Amino acid sequence: MAKKVSVKKVLSIISTVILTVTFVFALVSLSYVLIQTLSGKEASLFGLKLYYVESDSMAPTIEKGDMIISRVLKEDLDYVEIDTLINVGDVITFTQEVKGITINNTHRVVKDVYFDSELGCHCVVTKGDNPSAPEDKPLPITAIRSKMLLETDNLSTIYEFLGSTSGIAIAIILPPVLLLISTIYQLVLRLKAPSSEEPAPKKSVTSS
Repeated sequence: MAKKVSVKKVLSIISTVILTVTFVFALVSLSYVLIQTLSGKEASLFGLKLYYVESDSMAPTIEKGDMIISRVLKEDLDYVEIDTLINVGDVITFTQEVKGITINNTHRVVKDVYFDSELGCHCVVTKGDNPSAPEDKPLPITAIRSKMLLETDNLSTIYEFLGSTSGIAIAIILPPVLLLISTIYQLVLRLKAPSSEEPAPKKSVTSS
């Protein structure tokens, strides 16, 4: 006779599976990002990277404090591949030196890939969407890091929270704690559940 599985037990199993998968995914993702950081590369996940906008040079399209999701470009792309991937109107993130410090900057491409005879390399020209922003100097394509896919202001609050001490602690501690609670709950249900084994029939003893 088939055993009847309770709804609580099914929900408990589903929640345990979801928490386990979430925890493993978070752990693998964190390890992957950490390995990239330690190897000197820009950390990204599945070829995507989040950037926090710290200036208003792209306002009103992208406001200060917004976040953008970008597709990271390979470092060894030649000018033909860059010309295929990057077009006028695209928003790109690139590295540049400001007072001896290398920073990331995000501006819109206003001139396609071309060979700059003065710099002796292939470049693009960018400019911020802010009307007061001047046109940038020619940018060597080797400085291009990524191409924007999406702009969002909804992730800014989450990003700022996760960047705080409390956010980091919660992000690390919460998944294993939830998994532990789910495991304990499932164990309690098993202990409370009546035994499903039927007692063996007693043997009748007859005397000859």
